[in-house]
Amino acid sequence: MIEIFSKYGSKFLVALMGFYACLFSWLSWKKYYNFHYNIFDLAIFNQVFYNTTHGRWFEMTFNLHNYLADHFSPIILGLLPFYWLWQSPQNLLIIQSIVLALSGWPIYLISQQVIGQKNISLIIVCLWFLNFILHNGNLYEFHLLSLAVFFVLWAFYFYQKNNFKIFFLFFVLALLVREDIFLSLLGFSILSCLDKKDYRWRLAPLLGILYFLGALKIVSFFNLETENKFLLYYGWLGGDDLLSILWAWGTNFWLFLAHLFSLDNFISSLIILVSVGFLPLLAPRYLWLLFFPLLQFLFTSTGLNSVVYSTHYGLIFLPGLFVASIFAWKNILSKKKFIFSSVFYNNLNFFKVLFIVTIFYFFIFLSPIKNILFAQGNLSIDNNLAQINKILSPSASLVVSESLAAAFSSRQAVYPFQYSYMGRGQFYLEEFNFPEVDYILIDTNDIFETLAYVDTSKVIFNKNFEQNIPKDFRERLDNYILIFARNNLLLWQNKTISQDKDALLLYKFIDNPDLSDNSSLISGFDYSFDSAGSILNLTYQKTQLLEHNYLLRFYAKDYYFDVPLDYGLWPQADWPEDKLGSFYYYLNPDITAYQIFSWQGEVALGRYRQAEVDFNLREITPRLEIDGAL
Repeated sequence: MIEIFSKYGSKFLVALMGFYACLFSWLSWKKYYNFHYNIFDLAIFNQVFYNTTHGRWFEMTFNLHNYLADHFSPIILGLLPFYWLWQSPQNLLIIQSIVLALSGWPIYLISQQVIGQKNISLIIVCLWFLNFILHNGNLYEFHLLSLAVFFVLWAFYFYQKNNFKIFFLFFVLALLVREDIFLSLLGFSILSCLDKKDYRWRLAPLLGILYFLGALKIVSFFNLETENKFLLYYGWLGGDDLLSILWAWGTNFWLFLAHLFSLDNFISSLIILVSVGFLPLLAPRYLWLLFFPLLQFLFTSTGLNSVVYSTHYGLIFLPGLFVASIFAWKNILSKKKFIFSSVFYNNLNFFKVLFIVTIFYFFIFLSPIKNILFAQGNLSIDNNLAQINKILSPSASLVVSESLAAAFSSRQAVYPFQYSYMGRGQFYLEEFNFPEVDYILIDTNDIFETLAYVDTSKVIFNKNFEQNIPKDFRERLDNYILIFARNNLLLWQNKTISQDKDALLLYKFIDNPDLSDNSSLISGFDYSFDSAGSILNLTYQKTQLLEHNYLLRFYAKDYYFDVPLDYGLWPQADWPEDKLGSFYYYLNPDITAYQIFSWQGEVALGRYRQAEVDFNLREITPRLEIDGAL
């Protein structure tokens, strides 16, 4: 068997890379067609690529900025020829999977160079493709960091080959991905000192600092609102610019140290190391390749939490982890001594089994593969989105909610519902007043995330502003009419292009004949049919428990979906005291029952590596048949 691997090592490598690329392209597509890319990143990048392809360089409207106001990423221009062939978010997902698959190539070559055994090199490549941090980064959203991983690995390969010119080429390509990649490249300066290389190797990574400072100037030029909004992550002890933040850290040094060496940071560091079976600890000098990126997260307000290794951020640790693992493998094969090495070598079979079990345990339980593999289609959307696609032209401008953003991002002007609803942009740093658009398209499931963000942002929003959010959005809707409503999809059209279409009724307020009893939420119901399904009209009265948010859960045979009781437009606190709120829900024919809950929740990262609300539900009504009496 070993002879086969040695003879056909390169063919096995190609097969492994091809299998990974195909599998993860398919998994990414499955996640896409189930509408689980709902954190805007895929939509943002697709719009940037789409606009740039059509001569609108780096333009995006999701944050009301040019993309260069977020990050300096000229590498986008290098990907344009591939994107031009198929201008869609699905293409970006394929590109990402292929790049991460091809990253197994430099890993194989580095292993060959360091260890010299093809069978061992193939095992290390297999470990690469089994790594749950790689899977999380691949299946989270689309991000350019996958290219940085590829370029940094090739840079290290030519560092080992002592080929400075090609090393510097990949060094520059890595810098072009994103300005903060210089942190990963700084480790080469320390390594070159330890390896006693000449001054070129030592100085080249330091040039990354100059590039970083220059890139920040470009970003601040395009960002008209703030100098660098990402400094918000580091101002947890005070300060809003680099100097004031450093001063706050220094004057609160013990608090800073307590944060740096917190239990959460320690546990997350262990999880990152365990993804490669703690092997890097046997070759620690190569961990310099991830030391500075690690500090980048340790210094933030949230620290090195699970979000880092569950999203694209974890990708930047992988070159250092795997390079160190390769050299650790070499040390083990040569029986190099280290602390407790005698115990390790005397019980080598036990540690082999432990290593294999650890790798597969975390592959099974921390990788999203199995969840996406067995995910069911989003039936509440699938049956209705085709009708909406017939209405919306490719050139139409729109506001769109999170789960639908990627699917409708191949257009010049598209704005996020979340920012439009709250009236605030990213990190709530600036006002977000979307221009008049042709359509507003909302998946009501996404409203819960927006409401949860508002609910947990009271330290940022003053109470008066928070209360005005639904009112302000209702006023924006005055210029639109509701032309499509079915299950959890709502589509409004601008009145200027509505051509006297009849508006669907979403809510109305009626006189309350009895103000004495307000203990029951529901005061009446009505049930009717239209050409596409059924219409449930529920009438509510103001209750004594105004602090509760309510949702309706609608049940079909094979799925269910949730709708905010008031569609996020009319919280009970806004209702007139002498009125009843009557709301209409337009349903597919297969909806058979509904149930009302009160809810609280926070936005969390879900099992498909998507944003979702972690609900705490309390039953208000039992499950009610759609045509039964209350």
